[in-house]
Amino acid sequence: MPSTPCGGTTCYPATCSTSCYDVCTDPCHVLKPGINRNMTLCVDECSFIQLHSTVAHPICEQVCFQWSASKGWFLDPTVSDPLFFAPSTQFCNGEEVWITLLVTDAAGAQYSDVVTLYVRDLP
Repeated sequence: MPSTPCGGTTCYPATCSTSCYDVCTDPCHVLKPGINRNMTLCVDECSFIQLHSTVAHPICEQVCFQWSASKGWFLDPTVSDPLFFAPSTQFCNGEEVWITLLVTDAAGAQYSDVVTLYVRDLP
């Protein structure tokens, strides 16, 4: 018999893996993937910063990461914890860059997260 905890998604226990956290038992405690905010989101222009994703563990299925930015570039935008190269800025007070993470699981479900990274201008 399916259950509908949290007033939302219907769960079918037969679809859950016994070797992993049983999301059908309590989907309220499963964290959505996103960008780790436990760091200073500020970087000097023309320098690198390592960003980190947060994905609930254990992971039983393949997940794909796709990072993008409004300016600058990633060394490898398909890894969970990429290096980001901050762009040069022409603004004396620096500028904001929007970083987006799109996580896709094996079932095709997608989760996205966006943070603002401040890029400081160097004299």
